[in-house]
Amino acid sequence: MVSDSGTLEDLRGQLWGDSLKKQLSAVHELIAVGPQGLGVLTDTLLKRELQAPTVLDGKIFQVLYATQQNDIRELLTNHWPS
Repeated sequence: MVSDSGTLEDLRGQLWGDSLKKQLSAVHELIAVGPQGLGVLTDTLLKRELQAPTVLDGKIFQVLYATQQNDIRELLTNHWPS
């Protein structure tokens, strides 16, 4: 399991890269990290909120919603009600 902050920063960087394949791979790796990875995904999604939605945004939303954590679901429904 990934845990050091350098790797988290690498994965965060991949989310902002040009390759959709690497972006989607980073999403799955960040989910595997646990709470820190969820934080990176949540922060990324919030920073992208005002941009036109992409496949990456949909995937991040999907995996965050699937965690079934009440605080994450509340954040998602407050920012993206439907």
